[in-house]
Amino acid sequence: MDAQGEVIPTKRYWDQGGGTLQDASAHWGLQTEGKNYPAPWRLNIPSLLIELTGKVSFAVDLGPVPQIGQTWDLNTPFDFAGHKLVVQKVEMIQSEKSGPCLTFTFAGDPEIFRIGSVSDPENPSVHIDGHVSDADSGTISSSFCYDQVPLGTRSIDVYLVDILQQGPWLLDWRPPE
Repeated sequence: MDAQGEVIPTKRYWDQGGGTLQDASAHWGLQTEGKNYPAPWRLNIPSLLIELTGKVSFAVDLGPVPQIGQTWDLNTPFDFAGHKLVVQKVEMIQSEKSGPCLTFTFAGDPEIFRIGSVSDPENPSVHIDGHVSDADSGTISSSFCYDQVPLGTRSIDVYLVDILQQGPWLLDWRPPE
């Protein structure tokens, strides 16, 4: 918005160049068709997606002869960087391209948007191409695959959780002349 309250037309773009070691964040920008709008400009950011990293582990016992299609109800609560999560269930599915996969269903605090990295550190597979879904349905799923059906008790690690932090944040800015 410009100083008179008029919306400034913008186009959003992403800088694919990456960050530095000090700033590994994603880079984005807004482009206008010129600077012919009275300053200061007010940028309104309605929400931010914040990536939290860490490591939390939990166990799942698949038993001696797990089967594709089998489900294990866990309801195991844990805390990830101050946010409550529950591993509700685990299901073994068959991926057409990658082999057997474990799909984890989570529930948690309402600001949790995505569980971005779940893995089995003992998994020697090169087919770790699981999927992630967001929390639109009230649950979040994440999965990864194995070369062959995994057996017994598996230690599962969660490394990354994205939360949606609602704003708004307002920033007044004067474009250079």
